[in-house]
Amino acid sequence: MERNNGKNQITHKRVGILKGRLDDAIHKEERRKGRKLTKREIDRVKNKVLKKLTVRLIAGIGATFMLGSAVYKLGEGSGRVEGVTQADGKVVVDTSELENGNELHVNGQSDREVFVNGLKIDINSIEEKANDNAEQKAQTQKREEMIQKIKNDISNFQTKDDVLNYMKNLYQTEYTKETGQMLKDFGIIFTQDGTIQTIDNETKSIIEQVNNGKNENIDNRWYLAKEDSEVLLDLYNPMQQLENLRKEYNRESGKEYLAQYVDPQVVDSLVKYYDNQQEKTNESQGMEIGE
Repeated sequence: MERNNGKNQITHKRVGILKGRLDDAIHKEERRKGRKLTKREIDRVKNKVLKKLTVRLIAGIGATFMLGSAVYKLGEGSGRVEGVTQADGKVVVDTSELENGNELHVNGQSDREVFVNGLKIDINSIEEKANDNAEQKAQTQKREEMIQKIKNDISNFQTKDDVLNYMKNLYQTEYTKETGQMLKDFGIIFTQDGTIQTIDNETKSIIEQVNNGKNENIDNRWYLAKEDSEVLLDLYNPMQQLENLRKEYNRESGKEYLAQYVDPQVVDSLVKYYDNQQEKTNESQGMEIGE
């Protein structure tokens, strides 16, 4: 039987903390997507969490252990420094023996190899991670600005026509991104069975047609979108939520009712749409979630 000594207890505690963070990250991603993650998605989340923990470890204690020329001078002129030893071509700093509050500044790391608990530290990698963190902060700020813009757009609706024009502009923008084609004159049709159609008003041809979140199999001669187009498919939920909002304007629902019960659902559906589009872009570029 393995002896349950202090070292083992610390190890078990660390493993428990890591597992807890992995579970939290997976649950958070599932709440954002509104469904269970696939095995591939779970692996990507785990990789992201491990990457963040590695960055924090390096950022938090890396500077303390980057043993350069300054470390070699710690004992000069002021006597021996507790926690610093030199032997066999190595300089070792044991921070547990340093006085509380002491700072350790290391300069001139040069080309010396640095190890933390036996693990080699790549200084270039630390700099890259710092750049990645700055880019991630910029993306987070950009997302927050996007959410605020959506909220402002929805709150500024005054009539049912405002909602319809917003839907058409949204579809026009996303369709052009996907196909490179501009739509001149088109309409959006919602039916009671959950079908959404976008129609070319000049030729009366169907641009795209989606029913209950699935592309409809229709005659290709009347299907104007490129093969396997998923513009309307991706927009299905936001479009349905916007149509629900437009119906409330038809019923002349009060602005307070809309702000409390309807607008948040519209905003949430649009935020999820844009998040999913960003995730697709990241996957196409070989990036991890949230990078």
